[in-house]
Amino acid sequence: MLLEARDILAGSATLNWHADRRILDWDGITVSGSPRRVTKLELNERQLTGSIPPQLSALASLERLRLDNNQLSGSIPPRLAALANLEWLYLADNRLSGSIPPELGTLTNLEGLVLHTNQLSGPIPPELGALASLRALGLNNNQLSGPIPPQLGALYHLELLGLDNNQLSGPIPPALGGLASLRGLALGGNRLSGSIPSELGTLTNLEGLFLHANHLSGPIPPELGNLTKLEKLYLSGGNVLTGCLPPALRGVAGNDFDKLGLPLCEVMVTPIPALATIRRQVMEAVQAAREAASSTPAPTRTPAATPTPPLIARLANSVEHGDVTHLYQRLIEKVFMRAELPVPDVLIYNRHHPHCRLTVGSRSKSVKAWASLVGVEVCLWHPSTLDPRSELFWHELAHIHMDQMSCLRHKDGSGEWEQCVHGKDHFQLTIKLWANAHKVLSEEVS
Repeated sequence: MLLEARDILAGSATLNWHADRRILDWDGITVSGSPRRVTKLELNERQLTGSIPPQLSALASLERLRLDNNQLSGSIPPRLAALANLEWLYLADNRLSGSIPPELGTLTNLEGLVLHTNQLSGPIPPELGALASLRALGLNNNQLSGPIPPQLGALYHLELLGLDNNQLSGPIPPALGGLASLRGLALGGNRLSGSIPSELGTLTNLEGLFLHANHLSGPIPPELGNLTKLEKLYLSGGNVLTGCLPPALRGVAGNDFDKLGLPLCEVMVTPIPALATIRRQVMEAVQAAREAASSTPAPTRTPAATPTPPLIARLANSVEHGDVTHLYQRLIEKVFMRAELPVPDVLIYNRHHPHCRLTVGSRSKSVKAWASLVGVEVCLWHPSTLDPRSELFWHELAHIHMDQMSCLRHKDGSGEWEQCVHGKDHFQLTIKLWANAHKVLSEEVS
């Protein structure tokens, strides 16, 4: 079979595939397993000028097929879908034409589909959204047209998605916000229109976002400020974006913001006045509770049934006696649940630390909604004391270093672990927690 495919593949080039030579010595062939089967065919950069032989579909054990960086022409044979064990398919940097066979969507073991820099045309097959193991999809630098299939948003393990420099049109599917593992998203150099979906702000592992040279319009979603790992963001060149630039994006090193002509959005720190009011209410409640606790009821008076003292009104005595864990855990749980955040599973009380009496966090790195948002370290609402009598409880967004990563190392009976948080995450989480703390404390006071 391979001998039949040799001349089709090589064209004017030469391959040493001959019947009188051991297959182990053939160019680009790797044989492994028991019984021995061809598992890799790697003929990249061999100056091949032929086409892709459909006969390759008979290599049932093939795991890797590399034919990139040659001068192959013709179409991609749909029969390659018979390679059920294929994990990587590299056909980039050739002269391949025609459409992408939708049959490739049946290669469920495929981790990399790299077809960039060819002359492929037609739509992106929605069937590619069924490649559940895919980690890299490179279709850039072709002549693909039509919309981006929202089905691609189901590729949960995808790390790199390159669709740039094609003729794609229509909106950016909000479903791409489901690509939780994505590190690079390149959509530049197309004809995409509409607004930038705010759902892209959920791609917390994203390091590069390229949307330039399209026909996008509308404001830059402030949710993009949640992308704390972002190192490159390009939005200019044909897009007509309005509004202002979210301040959280200022720390992105590689950008083309100067070409957008947009002003910087003003930072609105609204929780501070509200917290001043709630602080006064809490202090009044604490004082009233202490006065009530120190007074002795008249003996002739029948004590009325009273509800359990509000949680916040019991904090003062709790702090003084060091018995804070239970009360603080309850308060923290209520605030985090109200903020729709996973409740922390780490609660560390340190009576010797001058400012950080209590640290809350999570050692479970798998809790992505929590870990991605706060980096698993919150030394309570920055800079973190739960004593409502302390200025540190009500203060100070201004002390958060927006462009830095701060870490805290812990050690207990289960071992040692480090918790880190980026300044931009910390800032946004602080506002969210404070807003919900305001509601919870108001309920406790009332």
